[in-house]
Amino acid sequence: MKNKIIQKIIKIVGVAILLALFTMPVYVLYYVSLMEQAQYDMPRNDVQLKEMSYGVPSQVIYKDFYEKITLAGTVISTDVVYEELEIPQGADFRLRVSVSQVVVAGDIIGYCNGEPVIASSNGVVKSINLGTYPYIELYDIDKLVIECYVDDDTLKVLNRKVLDLIDENGNNYDVIRVDDIKINGNKTRVLISCENNGLSYGQVINNMELNTGRVYTNSTMVLSKCIYSLDGGNTHYVRLVDSEGNFIKEQSVEIGFSTGMYTIVSGVEVGQYCDSAYKAVVEGR
Repeated sequence: MKNKIIQKIIKIVGVAILLALFTMPVYVLYYVSLMEQAQYDMPRNDVQLKEMSYGVPSQVIYKDFYEKITLAGTVISTDVVYEELEIPQGADFRLRVSVSQVVVAGDIIGYCNGEPVIASSNGVVKSINLGTYPYIELYDIDKLVIECYVDDDTLKVLNRKVLDLIDENGNNYDVIRVDDIKINGNKTRVLISCENNGLSYGQVINNMELNTGRVYTNSTMVLSKCIYSLDGGNTHYVRLVDSEGNFIKEQSVEIGFSTGMYTIVSGVEVGQYCDSAYKAVVEGR
């Protein structure tokens, strides 16, 4: 009788152990799952999301600013000279030049009854008249100017009463004419002469940089690529960050003249940092 009780107890204990072994992994997984869920549900005071600079922080600086403008244009002549052709009536005259051709004094421009007709002037052939009083009209290549089309900001500079335009080689330039009407995409035609230019007729000039003679001392300046607009250019901003690139705030600024790389601004202080790449993010350039 006693042996039967012992055997029954052993069977019960064995079944209990088997059940425990079977259910323990399930319980462990359940417990781990609860612990992980509790971690997500707990408030995390140590996690902070920081908005960072898109580019290298660029510092606002003081700098003496030598105002410059950049022009582009074509070398033309606005003066003309006339090459009179002494051709007897009924003579056999054969012309050797055509419109837009360059003529230099001493060139043969034609033959009259087999004898050469020699040019006495320098120029580019503008028109040819072989009528009763024959002549060749020439653009005077000894009096060349640069024909430029400028925007309103550049026009304001060129219209100043006191203006000292000088290139990097020390050549002086003068504004000799400003048209009253706008053409070529709302731009104004301006003619500029150079005292010692070395220019050639028809020459195309790109990115001619001229000092205006004006100097802004101790100007507050930032890299131009830090300045952006959200409304097409009516208002301007910089994105202030700290030296590590942590975002501080968006700051509106008033802009002044620009060298291209740097722009004079008001609304920020020397020593502050600006995001150097946010302009590319919001304006796509």
